[in-house]
Amino acid sequence: MDALIERYGWELWRLTPQQPLPASVRVLDRYTLDWVLGQGGSAVVLGGVDEVLGRPVALKIWSPSGRGQVSHELRQAEIFRNEARVLAACFHPNICQVYDFGMWAETVPWLALEHLGSRRLRDILRAPRGPAAALELFRQAASGVQALHQAGFSRLDIKPENMVVDTAGVLKIVDIGSPGLDSQDEPDQRWSIGTPGYVAPEVFDPDADRMAPGVPADLFSLGIVLLELLTDVNPLTVRPELARELYKVAGILNELWFVDMTTAIRPPPGKGSRDQLRSFTRRYRQAVSPAVLAPHLASLPAGQRELIADLLSVDPARRPPDVAAVLARLAVRSEPTSVFISHATPDKERFVRPLAEQLRVRGFSVWLDEVDLLIGQPIWETIAQAVDQSDYVVAVLSQHSEGSSGMAEELRYAADGNLRRVKILPVVLDGLPPDRLPRQLRSRSFLRVDAMTETAIATAVDSIARSIDELAAA
Repeated sequence: MDALIERYGWELWRLTPQQPLPASVRVLDRYTLDWVLGQGGSAVVLGGVDEVLGRPVALKIWSPSGRGQVSHELRQAEIFRNEARVLAACFHPNICQVYDFGMWAETVPWLALEHLGSRRLRDILRAPRGPAAALELFRQAASGVQALHQAGFSRLDIKPENMVVDTAGVLKIVDIGSPGLDSQDEPDQRWSIGTPGYVAPEVFDPDADRMAPGVPADLFSLGIVLLELLTDVNPLTVRPELARELYKVAGILNELWFVDMTTAIRPPPGKGSRDQLRSFTRRYRQAVSPAVLAPHLASLPAGQRELIADLLSVDPARRPPDVAAVLARLAVRSEPTSVFISHATPDKERFVRPLAEQLRVRGFSVWLDEVDLLIGQPIWETIAQAVDQSDYVVAVLSQHSEGSSGMAEELRYAADGNLRRVKILPVVLDGLPPDRLPRQLRSRSFLRVDAMTETAIATAVDSIARSIDELAAA
């Protein structure tokens, strides 16, 4: 770690995310780091390789507070060690795997993690997505939170920035703040406030029991994530004046209950500060009221509108009892929607592979032949099995597909041979006229893609997701 600190100093925690390091650095006698995956207020995450085990790794390095107080630094280190232990204790497909934890110079904690890339859920929120993909991403996020709750941890820092979606479309929670144990027997335990905009109103309430926030507060945070996934709305975008006031509230909380906005303490606040927090809490509750959010929820199915309203209830007792109840009410499938892409070989690199990657990022399970062929199994037996196990077949039709006997066989089996009768979604390239489409698809509506640009492919993915939602609802 010395070489890294000596090279960058305090600038290490100001590096621009998603950029290569100017030069690779070997640290801790095993990790060669060459990429900046992420950077936040308290830590930087660098990507590289574990030279001992020969696998990719992400190294999270927390920044010193700069106070120069050994007792404070050691307490901060204990908080980060607690986060590492919680993540390590919850082995779950939607929770990032912990490899190792240590300290540099006795005060700078570091954490070696599963390397998942740098695409945060926040990045996906900036792109178009269909409701099915949104619900699948939420299902994965909620499943990870459920595993943490089942292990006895709550008061988590739940927000899109703390979730990464890998290239296969798997969402994993990579940061949880400083969670607390679900126990009233430890009144002096400390936990994170979370992130304003996702934190339940009772966390800001100066009259609330400091031990009260727990699972209900986490369900509120999940409700905000679900709201954003389905509507692109956050209460702070509905009421921007609240966002401006957060700076003042952060200062008050830092003075009253928190040190560096990280851990809760409880000296009695003064009356003026209490009044400011009461005022903010009241307006925050108004921002998530049904009347304010109703216009943004109007296009959602009734069940989703009611669930979001219940998750964002200002009364914690009115929220669902646990994550299992949330998933049951959404009636989301336990497995992602599966898609088989039928295509001619010349279309693979220019369209099919980018299409598959974007579908996976949006939460679909995609069957692509060169990845999924089973060793030792006849190719057509494998393809027939894949079609049988898929929910939808996306047929990529172009001038190349006209002479593809393999694709013709795939579509024939999808249309006539399989027992489940999967639904076929035609996508037409190269301006192929309808009379040159396969006969069994000529009467179907189809999506036309006239360019092989990134924007055109993203639009195609959005249209496919929307078609799947419409077919699922029919």
